[in-house]
Amino acid sequence: MKESDRNSYGNIFKATALFGGVRVFQILINILRAKLIALLIGPMGMGISNLLKSTLDTVNHITGCGLQTSAVRDVAKSYETKNQDRIDVVITSLRLLVWITGIIGTAIVFFGSEYLSVFAFGNHNYSVAFKYLSIVMFATQLNTGQVALLQGTFRYKELARCSIVGNALSLILTIPLYFFFREKGIVPALIIASLVTLYFSWQASKKVTYHYVRLSLSSLWQESKGMLSLGIVLAIGGLIGNLSSYLMNIFLSHQGTLNDVGLYTAAMTIANSYIFLVMTAMSTDYVPRLSALNGQDNVQNETINKQIVLIMCILLPMIVALMVFSKEVIRILYSSEFMSVTRMLELFMVGMFIQAVTWCLSYAVVARGDSKLFLLTEIYNFIISISLKIMGFIFAGLTGIGVAFIIDYVFEVGLIYYICHKHYHFAFSRESGSIFIVGLLCAFVTLTVITLTSSVLRYVLGSLCFILVLCYSYWILNSKLGISGKISRLLKR
Repeated sequence: MKESDRNSYGNIFKATALFGGVRVFQILINILRAKLIALLIGPMGMGISNLLKSTLDTVNHITGCGLQTSAVRDVAKSYETKNQDRIDVVITSLRLLVWITGIIGTAIVFFGSEYLSVFAFGNHNYSVAFKYLSIVMFATQLNTGQVALLQGTFRYKELARCSIVGNALSLILTIPLYFFFREKGIVPALIIASLVTLYFSWQASKKVTYHYVRLSLSSLWQESKGMLSLGIVLAIGGLIGNLSSYLMNIFLSHQGTLNDVGLYTAAMTIANSYIFLVMTAMSTDYVPRLSALNGQDNVQNETINKQIVLIMCILLPMIVALMVFSKEVIRILYSSEFMSVTRMLELFMVGMFIQAVTWCLSYAVVARGDSKLFLLTEIYNFIISISLKIMGFIFAGLTGIGVAFIIDYVFEVGLIYYICHKHYHFAFSRESGSIFIVGLLCAFVTLTVITLTSSVLRYVLGSLCFILVLCYSYWILNSKLGISGKISRLLKR
């Protein structure tokens, strides 16, 4: 496929629709899993599970060297050359690197289990759990290599298929553990889920044609140092971002309770699962597309604006719907024990709309390999984010975290826009800028309506807001994709 075709609205939307469908399936699986886990182990059990998983994620950000993103960039660039020898060298280097980093991560978690337990929980009670969970570290890093390989070679169908099957089987195998063993089933469930995911991604990656190349240590270093130099900076950036969430969990567990951790996790899970439905679907195709265009500022900036238009039009109705029906969503997904996070979830939704634009712009820095700039941005964002959230909790509890979330992303979108404008001459197109302003106004109007009204009036006015933004988004998408014409042709058939 030509670059111009790949960066058209139609093909961007097709890739989004494919992985959006995958994410919808994953969300349905996560809904069922979250509902059952909430009923079986409650907020405290979810708090324990989240602290274990977030600790592993933090270590993985350190030892994984950011290969989940930098490797996609290198594989995509080599794949575009059509030079099989070059492709063989890059893929071989990637496979060797994920084995090395996977072993390092496993060793750190296994031998540092006591320190991790004390840091996360304040005691040694979970030392043995972390020893077992070191298996997850190895499986996760190997899976990173397979996914990067599939993304970089644009094998989206294989990646989608392994995601669907892996998630379904993980649910079937892990839920009985929570049912029979309650909190004691958390560790084996995490291990089994990681191994199942690895198995299917490994099978899918076998379809990528390449030949293993014997590389000396010096050759491996020469081939992988570019991947590692950017990857390590991305890892530090990812660690900083993950550290913000992790330290927030630690802060809540110490200054509040494990229930607060569980409630905060529940709200973040809903926000991330449904909004990242679109972000993750787009990023799978967005990263390799931007990387393949490296050095072409005008084309890259045009691609970013197209991405912003699509992501905002798709997200806006979803965000408004989740705000209006937040109570019902929490009741369906969890239980009445979690209703106290309703206001925080509604505030999260406004912040998520702003985050979508931040996300689109931040990948412009990654695609160009500007390591130092990316790292400085992440450090600034970390300081602002953790400071605002801590202050928000101190002054207004969980609702204060929601307010801080919005303020945080207002700062972030301003910073990343300034960076992209100054270094890459990026500017919002008239269309993307106007959609951003209109969308933000709609989100705040909806928040005001559901805050000042209650009972039937809340749902009447809230539903009206939803219908209006749905019509607005459809009007924009139809002008880009010709949706009504396609529907007419389909009905005629």
